[in-house]
Amino acid sequence: MSKIANCKADVEYAGPNAAELRAFAAPGSWTKEKSSAFAALVEAFSAAGYRSFSSSVNTIGLQRKGQSAIYLVPAGQRGALAAYAGKYVHIVCIDRTDNYSGRLFSFAEVSSTGQVIRAALEDGE
Repeated sequence: MSKIANCKADVEYAGPNAAELRAFAAPGSWTKEKSSAFAALVEAFSAAGYRSFSSSVNTIGLQRKGQSAIYLVPAGQRGALAAYAGKYVHIVCIDRTDNYSGRLFSFAEVSSTGQVIRAALEDGE
């Protein structure tokens, strides 16, 4: 089974808050205002049905808070993404869980063009 980090799709996220998310992904210092704005963006993703899970930088391939990518979930994927095997998902790094490589991520299913097509919470999970 390949790691999800090796399954990034060559698709740009085009869903809600796409422009704001691109601004946060750029390297740079995190001011109090930028941190507050990012917290609001995370809340917006949560309200839109994005679901959270924790994993490592090596497994997902996203390191900085605000980075995101679209992945084609591989067959045999386990954990929070298991139900999305063979589907595209948008994953956003939203925080660190430790001082090493643990991260907290949010995700939702998207189309092959990067549009959110179904929020994860609609699955009844």
